[in-house]
Amino acid sequence: MIPFDIPTEDDGHMYAIAYCSCLYDPSGRSVPATVGVYTTSAPGFARFSGHTFSEDGGFLHYHSGPDYSPSAEAALLDFWEAFKVPVYSWSLYPRELVSGFSAVSEETAYSAARQEFCRALYYPRGRAYAMHSLGAQPFFGVPEKGFQPANSMAASAESEEIMAAVLAGEA
Repeated sequence: MIPFDIPTEDDGHMYAIAYCSCLYDPSGRSVPATVGVYTTSAPGFARFSGHTFSEDGGFLHYHSGPDYSPSAEAALLDFWEAFKVPVYSWSLYPRELVSGFSAVSEETAYSAARQEFCRALYYPRGRAYAMHSLGAQPFFGVPEKGFQPANSMAASAESEEIMAAVLAGEA
């Protein structure tokens, strides 16, 4: 199991909320691993982050969660894009292993983040399981050439609108 508590710089802590078994593939060689979703209230860190560990517990990779939003939904979308882990694949960190907070305020923040994460998981997991167990096919398929990423730097009205929304959200 991945560690529950990861100390940060400046005496902060990151606490595990969820995990998923995966293959970590940094350079064409797949290594069995576990990626965990962590939360923190430590200043200077995104509320959610991803940490990848080898089967023997060695640290492999850190991924800062989304700086643009502290929401669990934003983190799940970010991890789907960055790690290719669908929302329905995450398992909650075992409640019986959750302990050892450095302060009551951190336990309170953890509980709020965990509840928000649970709410974000509920419907996508339920729908995915129902579709899978019923053998139902998705309503939409991947286009012949696959889904293509949009060029976010293109000089277009769409890119300008998106950038304006980002900048307005940061103001």
